[in-house]
Amino acid sequence: MYFTFRLPTRSKADEHCRCKGETIPSLHKFVFTSYERQYLKVVNIRLRYLFVTIDSFVYPFPVRVNTVVSYLWLLPIPSYLTNTLTKLVLIMKYIIVAICIILIQISCTPNGSEKSSESLAIAKAHGGDDFDKIKTVEFTFNVQRDTTHVARNWKWERPTDMITFNDSGKITSFKRYDTSTAELKQLNSKFTNDEYWLLFPLHLKWDNGYTFLKKDTTTAPLSGERSNMYTVKYNDTDGFTPGDMYVLYTDDSNVVKEWAFHKKGAGEPSLVTTWDDYQDFDGIKIAKDHRTKDGKFRLYFTDVRLEK
Repeated sequence: MYFTFRLPTRSKADEHCRCKGETIPSLHKFVFTSYERQYLKVVNIRLRYLFVTIDSFVYPFPVRVNTVVSYLWLLPIPSYLTNTLTKLVLIMKYIIVAICIILIQISCTPNGSEKSSESLAIAKAHGGDDFDKIKTVEFTFNVQRDTTHVARNWKWERPTDMITFNDSGKITSFKRYDTSTAELKQLNSKFTNDEYWLLFPLHLKWDNGYTFLKKDTTTAPLSGERSNMYTVKYNDTDGFTPGDMYVLYTDDSNVVKEWAFHKKGAGEPSLVTTWDDYQDFDGIKIAKDHRTKDGKFRLYFTDVRLEK
């Protein structure tokens, strides 16, 4: 980037010198002829630095100030004034940089970090405001598919985030979110899956990194009843199953009655089940039974205990 300064007309009317500058606040390097150095001895060096600073500051804008600078260059401004103006220009630059950083951070805020009123209403309808009082969650996750039955018993101690897994009498304890080994990663993945089925509506309050869309009232796919439909789409980077999408069907009291699971956000659902057999556990509403329309798949919970 170059800055052009016009010399006085008394000796060399049309002679110019060119000066190449570096980005502020680095020092600028000037190259002048012997005549130019002779003339510049009468000009305060800080004034030269000031106008280079000003020109650098306004460079990104449509109107340049080179012509103005060329004439101002010749004015004998006192050094104390140039000091003050230089500081003001630098302060203005720092303020603009700070504003730009703030705007970039705002624009890069992940979707879903600000919860919608509808998502928070669904969480509240299932006891989201009361869950902070719960210290221990224990449940057995059961899946019945045709003749195959799977059962996993979990105990979650919330103050310490310690998980205890009871696999047919074999007890394993581990820290939640500890994925330092392949075994711990697998255990955390299983617990996260099972706990999501148990407490998914509360995750609308807890989780970030998802988008929440509300559509018009529609007909629920299984019951055929009038329902409010919401789409919850997780991003493609977070969690054990990034990109998954859930379509919720709620009644007018914001209680989930059915949902459709879309693996990796696929257009067609991988699974559509009911949310039935609600039970209240110290203010936390949990649906203990989930079935497909044909009845070939059933996911249900037993031994559910929530303790304060």
